[in-house]
Amino acid sequence: MKHVTKVFGSRILKTGLAVFITALICNVLNLPSIFAVVTAIVTIEPTVSDSIRKGIVRLPASAIGAGISMTCAAILGDVPLTYTISTICTIFLCHKLKLDAGILVATLTAVTMIPFTPDHFLYAFFARLGTTTIGLFVSTMVNLLILPPDYSKKITDNIKNGFQECASLLSTHSSALVKGMVSFEELNHQLDIIEQQIKDTLQLCNYKREEWKYHRCTKKEERLYLYEFTHLKALKKIHNHLQNLFSVANDRGYWNEKDEVKIITAIKVLSSIIRTPYNNEAKSHPMLVQEIEKLFFEEKSHSPQHQSDFPSSRLTPETIILYEVLAINEIVTELNKVTIHTNSIEHERKLQSM
Repeated sequence: MKHVTKVFGSRILKTGLAVFITALICNVLNLPSIFAVVTAIVTIEPTVSDSIRKGIVRLPASAIGAGISMTCAAILGDVPLTYTISTICTIFLCHKLKLDAGILVATLTAVTMIPFTPDHFLYAFFARLGTTTIGLFVSTMVNLLILPPDYSKKITDNIKNGFQECASLLSTHSSALVKGMVSFEELNHQLDIIEQQIKDTLQLCNYKREEWKYHRCTKKEERLYLYEFTHLKALKKIHNHLQNLFSVANDRGYWNEKDEVKIITAIKVLSSIIRTPYNNEAKSHPMLVQEIEKLFFEEKSHSPQHQSDFPSSRLTPETIILYEVLAINEIVTELNKVTIHTNSIEHERKLQSM
């Protein structure tokens, strides 16, 4: 089963199962299955919470679509204008009644009912509404009971990839950054990709928390979630500092060759630590950090805002670079403390259970 799930994906399998059960129920009850099957297909959501929340909206929306469709079909018959009016009125009413999550199902119900209803419009209305309800109920139950989604591995993989990509950017472009030769267009594109990955991972975290409303989590799962979420927040902060770092203007005027070597070395060491955020033995070189701090305060004194002739001018690019590097190092240091603390707790629990 795991192999099949890995090949097709749990959501595809759940959709297929929901379609099969829905069609089977409709056949047993001698009801047309097409409307129920269409509803089951479009109502499988990433989480049980979404299925229930949207299902509550989709049921009255489907009733609106069916009612409008039957009214128009009874008055106008099966003509193009019937489809047009049914679609427009269904979308308009659902939107006005704040049933936006049910617009798609309601519109599909409305337009698919018209050609299959030559007469007996009231019976057709209740029959279609009943089959739509079957599709909604089955898809929600399948989502709740069959193959509940587990986003843990995807969240962990995304976080690891995010840290590795940030580390790669720092390491690859450290020399260009220090020497003022950064290609902003290329870097902005890469940073945008990382930002989207972070947003997707945050969404997965939200999905995971929503799932816990319907599937109880263990203490271990909760600790793992908090641990991963801490890393995700740190990754987001590092990404923000990288955006600031790689948006600094390419004009340098205060660093000599010796300073440049120190800073490039420090950035490369920092990037190697960022690359392995779950390794509590990866520590920054304290001497390098002290050197960067010393340079930072020296550069700060060179900044125009510290000179009487230009009291309101901005900081120099060199000062900004050093500040951002130190800020990233601080984030990594705090994250390292969290990793050490978490690992020590897990080790104590293992000893107690032995």
